[in-house]
Amino acid sequence: MTPADLRACAAFLDRLIRVTGPALGEIALLSPNHAQYRLVRRAYPGARIQILTIDDWDVREPGAHGFDLIVANNVLHYVSEAGTAIANLMRSSSYVWIQDLIDRERGELGFAPDGDCMRYSFTPHFKSSFEGAFDLSAFAGHAADHQEYAAELGRGERPARHFTVILKSGPARARLPSRPYRYGQQALRRARIGAGHLWHSLGRPSVRAIVSAPGRLRSDPSRPQPSGGGDA
Repeated sequence: MTPADLRACAAFLDRLIRVTGPALGEIALLSPNHAQYRLVRRAYPGARIQILTIDDWDVREPGAHGFDLIVANNVLHYVSEAGTAIANLMRSSSYVWIQDLIDRERGELGFAPDGDCMRYSFTPHFKSSFEGAFDLSAFAGHAADHQEYAAELGRGERPARHFTVILKSGPARARLPSRPYRYGQQALRRARIGAGHLWHSLGRPSVRAIVSAPGRLRSDPSRPQPSGGGDA
């Protein structure tokens, strides 16, 4: 996530909270960096936040999670099956907050060699120059709010076009697994990598784990600790 993305998401938070309400129970962040985690924690201080990577959930497959909000910022331009992925996110959460790319040239063919493969349009609000862009109008009936913004990149690059959108799906139908611990700031501090945590091949995502051991849940020190201590 670039500084421009972070500023845009921070400016959008009031609109997000107006849609979701200020009190949420379960939030999932898909492969965030430290700044994204802190942003969501400030917005929803009472929520339980889980950090999920591709090792926990490949969003092209149905999920077994029942969240109040899923945050997918700078994730879905790595997913070629965008419609399937978004539908799976919506089946697993009452709200889905997406921030991603309309247009950005990240290489000779417009895409970076890290698996970057998708851009987004939302007819009639904004249109990507990429012919294969996924049109979010397929989910127009669920779009509670959206915004387009430009990001100055420097280094002689043309400004990128980005968007953010909130999708409302209603109460999540899946049941959240019972877990004594949850991901949080401690997991982020133990991360092996920084902001560039997504790595992909041929449009098929693969993520370096943001936690020290994939699949192990660690406590969030900003929330009350359960009894028993230690890792789950």
